[in-house]
Amino acid sequence: MTKKIMGLFLATVLMVTMSNSAMAAEFTPSVEGKPAPEVVTQTGKDGKEYAAIIYDANGNEMVGVPAGNLTVTSVAGKDSASPEIQKKLDEAYEQLKSVNSLTELSDQLESVIKEISPDLTVEDLVVRDLFDVSVPSEYEEYLKKEGASLSVRFKLSAEAEALAAVLHNTEGTEWETVSNDRITRNKDLTADVVFYGLSPVAFLYDAGQLDVDPNAPDSPQTGEPDSYSMNWIAAAAAVFLATGIYVVAKKRSSQKS
Repeated sequence: MTKKIMGLFLATVLMVTMSNSAMAAEFTPSVEGKPAPEVVTQTGKDGKEYAAIIYDANGNEMVGVPAGNLTVTSVAGKDSASPEIQKKLDEAYEQLKSVNSLTELSDQLESVIKEISPDLTVEDLVVRDLFDVSVPSEYEEYLKKEGASLSVRFKLSAEAEALAAVLHNTEGTEWETVSNDRITRNKDLTADVVFYGLSPVAFLYDAGQLDVDPNAPDSPQTGEPDSYSMNWIAAAAAVFLATGIYVVAKKRSSQKS
């Protein structure tokens, strides 16, 4: 009887743990603790180095954004940002965390990653970077022109091929999957990404191509269980253990009598 109870207990805990990992978009544990991706400068038509370059609808360079005028704020570093950026990052994080699948935010995501690899699925993806991109108002004016775009070169935290997709929070709860023709994956661990607006950005990586640190927490490629789920598991464990103790005690009492 004791073995049956413990077997049922372990099966229930396993079921709850597995269902928890499938009930939310996956994050790497570092997403809330790492800095934003480093920006690598690009050379403008005038030969100078810029943190970003703004193009018109025809792809002609309009203006370069000097280093120091492009601000990239990670979700981990939001406390030092303006209240507006903090609010945007908080909302973006909650939106990513609350969905059962990232396709709920952008229905183009699946087709875009299939262009990278036909075997890649949305379930293979993890959110490894979440950050906001902003520029001073004088540069925002250029971006307000129809068809204008901003090109930024990011230093990646993994091989460029591991960057499966980029999500861009275009407005409030609206997200777009940046098309692959707007992402250039370079061999020097950088990627050029073209945006048509400024707001939070999420880098999605193929978990299968990320290195696993043997000293890191268990399952570093998956999201960490939230406190509610862990409390649920603990409660279930307590109930099953209490039931097991009661049944065993009752059985022993019956045997003695």
